[in-house]
Amino acid sequence: MNNLEPNKEAGILNYKYGERRAAQSIRRCFNEFYHVEPPFADWELELHPVSRDFYQK
Repeated sequence: MNNLEPNKEAGILNYKYGERRAAQSIRRCFNEFYHVEPPFADWELELHPVSRDFYQK
């Protein structure tokens, strides 16, 4: 999610890039020999909690 760039119409400008980075993250969890290219930046790996308000909408 940290990689997604929304536009004014609530669309995503770089959907494929975000999808690829998510797939790399998942693959890295299951294959200890897989090397992510380019390596993840610290901000790409940060986890942010979702607010309770989000679930009530």
